[in-house]
Amino acid sequence: MSDPTGGWADATGKASEAVTEVTKAGRDLGGFLAPPLRELVGIVTDQSQVWRWKRQIRLAEQVGSILKERGLDKATRQVAPSFLVPLIEEASLQDDDDLQDIWARMLANAADAGSETEMRTAFIRMLAEMTSFDVQLLAKIAEATPNRAGQVWTVNLPDRAETPREGDQALMPRGDVEIALVNLCRLGCLQPASALGGVMVYGIVQVTGLGRAFIKACTG
Repeated sequence: MSDPTGGWADATGKASEAVTEVTKAGRDLGGFLAPPLRELVGIVTDQSQVWRWKRQIRLAEQVGSILKERGLDKATRQVAPSFLVPLIEEASLQDDDDLQDIWARMLANAADAGSETEMRTAFIRMLAEMTSFDVQLLAKIAEATPNRAGQVWTVNLPDRAETPREGDQALMPRGDVEIALVNLCRLGCLQPASALGGVMVYGIVQVTGLGRAFIKACTG
């Protein structure tokens, strides 16, 4: 049988135990596909870095843990290669464990027929341009109770998002929160309020339909 690591294990001189772990992780991730498409998600997608192997191992373990928590020992829905392959590519580049956990939840949701989440490649591109802080803020805004216009007050984020009160002036959140909100608006997850002259006001925002579908796809 051919070497599933593409010969990279011999080139790096790694111990056989490490290669076994890498191969198992690749099989776990490839298990979401029917053969011969499994070969598309070989564990070595970047043969220049063993580090990326380790991140793929961690991703496979996290997905397995999430499914196990749901009482599943394997995927119950086949994940399309057009979604699975770029997701693994992006997730294996993440050195932030919190952010990679979000990628793992997205893959677990895609592989779980009971999650009823959409598998859109747009979600992969969106998450690739977010930080874990961005996702955290979006989740809090999505969970908050909006006013009648569907708007949420952001001034007290990241602690909490609140319902705007009638007559209250929209106060701007702190700097790092505002940057995250601008990014989330750019990606189509949020819609900011607009003041006279068309100036965007990020003290009050509302979640778009795309934003709600995205947050559902990558949260538990």
